[in-house]
Parts: sequence; structure tokens; C-alpha cells
Amino acid sequence: MVKWSSSSFMDFLTGDLSSLDRNTSSRIRTVTSFFLVLALLTPPLGIFYRAVGISKLSTVCFAASGLAVLGLILGRKGKNPDLTANFGIFTLWGLLVIIRWETGAMSVPGPELLSWVWNTVLILVAVYFAGFLWGSIWASLVFVESGFAALLYKTGHNIERAIPQGMAASYGLGAYLLALLAVLVICFLIEKERRELAARDQEQAEMIEGSRRYVENLISKTPVPMFVIDKNYRVVQWNRACQELSGITPNNIIGRGVWKGFATERGQSLAEELVGDPDGFKERYKDKIISASDSGTFVLEISLPYLEGGEKVLVSAAPITDREGEIKGAIQCIQRLAAGKPDQRPYTPDIDGLENSPCAIFVIDRKGKVSLWNMACERRFGHSKELMEGRSPTNLVAKKFRLEFREAVSSVLRGQTLSSKEFKYYNADGDPVYVRAELFPLREDSGNVVGCVIINTDVTDLKIRTAMLQRALIQNKERLRTLTEEYNLLKKNIASFIRRKEGEKRESKESE
Repeated sequence: MVKWSSSSFMDFLTGDLSSLDRNTSSRIRTVTSFFLVLALLTPPLGIFYRAVGISKLSTVCFAASGLAVLGLILGRKGKNPDLTANFGIFTLWGLLVIIRWETGAMSVPGPELLSWVWNTVLILVAVYFAGFLWGSIWASLVFVESGFAALLYKTGHNIERAIPQGMAASYGLGAYLLALLAVLVICFLIEKERRELAARDQEQAEMIEGSRRYVENLISKTPVPMFVIDKNYRVVQWNRACQELSGITPNNIIGRGVWKGFATERGQSLAEELVGDPDGFKERYKDKIISASDSGTFVLEISLPYLEGGEKVLVSAAPITDREGEIKGAIQCIQRLAAGKPDQRPYTPDIDGLENSPCAIFVIDRKGKVSLWNMACERRFGHSKELMEGRSPTNLVAKKFRLEFREAVSSVLRGQTLSSKEFKYYNADGDPVYVRAELFPLREDSGNVVGCVIINTDVTDLKIRTAMLQRALIQNKERLRTLTEEYNLLKKNIASFIRRKEGEKRESKESE
């Protein structure tokens, strides 16, 4: 049996809102609630008017209920909150005008005039549902209507009362109290929305702070020397491996220039050159670049003259950009090449160490088959050792990354070492797993490459947090734009009101 709740009923009325942003879907739900209330309350009002003998108003009330149902259909089909909100406000305004005209409240003094407080409700509804711009337009229409009623009263135009004399006081007081109740409900909704907005902002701030701490923790604990600079070439992140290599603690370098040991022959680090002249970077180092990605990440094999006598290292450098693509900083990783010195044996990983490593590591032989699949891979990816060894690992890799994965493995089998390659795998349940991979050649005692070792660092959580952070930034930017527009419009309205008042005062003084 299907269990219905208020939430599922609202989903049925609004339709699928998953493709819309949170602000738009929230507005559609609010306008839908307004139409639902209007559709349910106008028929009893029509029954009341029929009971007191005003059959025309009874028909109008039932027609307003039908228009409210039409508004529900338009909201479900069109998904345009501005259009449906104004349609609903027009329905309410037309209903109020006809009721005041038919009951005599338009020009006759008496308790019926208490119903004019519903104009306040109309203006609040317009501002709440449609924003300050449409709220101002509807407020202007209400002012014109009020001026027309005042003109009727001043010229002595009399509309006969339709409400029985004995019921007039109760009718006027009831309309007044219901209007006050409606104002209270709208104020409650505005306060509720403000609290929810504050809670969302707090949640997003905590999420951003959590993501920042996560990234800092990830950078600080990685065994590869890694640092981050801002667009002014000042160090903003300096991990433990950098401290061990340079002997400089983060407290002594954060906010200052990069350590001289990471400088090239040009006197700057590659990260600084990438920030200063990103367009000329590739041309300057084209003979030293091993790989480059579309995102601007470069892997270079280069000698650093101030690092242990010009030791050759692998350097990964990537720009840090904002949503508009403007460079805000850069990150750089340095990895030593043990095979770079002639008196050292080529790097040969310890197979037993790989098997028992807590990192997810697997080895691909020269035939492209998995020759080793350690326990950490079984735990992380869910595929057993018996299933994976002897088979191609490309089925594990997402289609978008397969070509890059094959090229990276081929490069390593030719003797190269690659770092910070990003791949997307799928685990046994079909869920995506994002990794940062380090690829090393597996060599025999003779130095011949017999396989490719891939060390995988899971960055799925970081990817998810980054995506959430980007969505939060987009929502905050849109909210700031909306608030700025509403604030500017409010300033214009206030300025116009002040100028009108000053003009009235001057005319009053001149007439005196």
C-alpha cells in the first residue's frame, strides 16, 4: 500500500522539480500551496454569499476556485514561478474587487470598510511570491484602486449594501480578523524562510570549512613534497614532506616566497612561472614536459640547480583557477628520480611490500594483464584477486579515462614514471571511485621493465565535497545577485516616495 504524506502530495501537485535549482523549486512549492488554499477556501465563501442572497458573488467565488485549479495545472506544466504567482495574485485581486463592489464596501461607510485591510494582504502576498518588483507594481495598482474608491465616496456615488444590516458588523469584523490572520501567516512564513536561509548558509559555511580542512589535511599528509602559492607568489600551503626536504617549517614560510631549493635556472619555481606567464610556460619547457592535461596540469622531468646539486626530479605543476578561468594560484609536487644518478640501481618495487601495502596497488604486465592485485584493492574496489589477476584492468576504468589510462601504462612500460594522474574507476557495485594514481615501472634485476605499478589514492570524497562546494558557491552567487537587485529596487522606491512627499509639501506651502 502506498503511504501518502504532505510531502508526497505536494510532489504530486508540482511534478518533478529535480532539474531545477533549490530556490526555483521552493518558489514553485510556495505558489502551489497558495493556489491550493485559494481553491479550497473560495467555495465555502461562495456558499456563504449564496446563503445571504448574493448569488452573483457565489458564482464569482466558484469561478475563482476554478482559476486556482487552472493555476495549479499551469504551475505543474510551465515550472515558471513568476508567471503562476502573478496569475494567482491577479485572481485574488479580482475576487477582492468584485466582492467590495457587490457588497457596497467600495463607497459606503460602515463596517464593510474593514475588508479593505485585505489590500495589505494582497501587497504582502505579491512581495512574498513575486519579489519586490512585482510587489511594487501590484502595490501601485492597489493605490489606484483605493484612489478610485475615494473618488466614488467624495462624489457621493452610492452602491447599495448587499450584506444584511444585522450581519454587517459581524461580516466586517470577520473579514478584518481573517485579514489579520493572513498577515500573521505571511509574516510567519517570511520568518521561517529567513531562518531556513540562515541555517542553509550556516550549513554551507560548515561544508566549505570542512572541505578546506579536508584538503589541507590531504596535502599535509601526502608523502610527496607539495606546496601551494597564491597569485602574489606567496606560499599558502607547505606540507610535511616539504618541511622534511627543506628543513623549513610551515610557520616560517607561509605568507612568504617559495624556498630557493625549488627554483629552476630562471630563479623561480615552476608554480610561480605558471602563475606569472601561463601562456608561455608550455613553450619554454616543451622539451622537458612528459605529459600535459586539458586542465593545465604539467608533468616535467627537470633539474633543479639548488636542490642537492642539480638533482633531476619529476615536477607536477597545475594552476588553481576560479569559475571564470582566472588563475588564483598554483600547486606544485616534486618527486625524486632514483634512477637519475648513474651510481644507483633502477627503482624496483618490493612485491611483498606491494601485496601487504595499505594502499590500493595493482601491477600490469607487458601483456596488459593484471599480475598483482593486493588486498587493499579488494577492499576498496570490491573485486577479488582471483577475478582480476590475469585479466585486463580497462573494464575497471570509466570509458572517458580509458585512452588516457592505456597511454599512461604504455609510457611507464617504456621506462617513464608518472605522478598525479587522475582516473575514474567503478567498484563491484557500479559506484564511481576517483583516484590520484602514481605509476612506476617494475624492473627485473637486469633493469628491463616487466610491468607497471599503479598506486591509487582514493579522492572520491574530495571530488564530492568539491562538487558540493561548487554548487554552494553558485547558489550563493545567485542569491547575492537576487538580493542586490531587490535592494537596488527598494532604494529606488524609497527615493521616489521621498521625492513625492517633498513635492507634496512644497505644493502645500505654495497653496498656503
